[in-house]
Amino acid sequence: MFGTKLVDPVALGAAVGAAGSGLNGLDVVEDEIGGVLDVLQTQATAIEALDFANKAHIAKGSFGSGNEAVQLSVDHTKAHGVIVDTLNAMITDLSAFQDAVIHARGLIREADDQADLDLRTVLASTEDLDLGQRAHVNAQVEHSTDQPTEEPTTDQDGA
Repeated sequence: MFGTKLVDPVALGAAVGAAGSGLNGLDVVEDEIGGVLDVLQTQATAIEALDFANKAHIAKGSFGSGNEAVQLSVDHTKAHGVIVDTLNAMITDLSAFQDAVIHARGLIREADDQADLDLRTVLASTEDLDLGQRAHVNAQVEHSTDQPTEEPTTDQDGA
């Protein structure tokens, strides 16, 4: 029960590295965090179910009356408390990290959606811009029948 390996840091690092970038990478990281959280919560539940105070208690005089025997009892009790508190703190911190990953994914999606909208808005505003191309073609058509003359031509007003 307590020999369960909580997480292989090399495997977790490889999974994070293989995840790549972007939202797919965050999905993989979130899945890995969820797996680690499941193991930690299982271990925390198992430790709580031990009834340490009664079943795992080492009385001060269990190993004799010397200072070392008493210190062993004290250290054993403290170690259990440290393990329980550390495990619970890891669960709390990892849950907060998982929440941050989920929040980051949401922010990235929002930024991507906004960037997409901005690009579509710019594209829509420039779709009808021909930068003078249409005017150039129209002018060529209008003047396709123009012929050179011996004298300059003037408009009707004489200008």
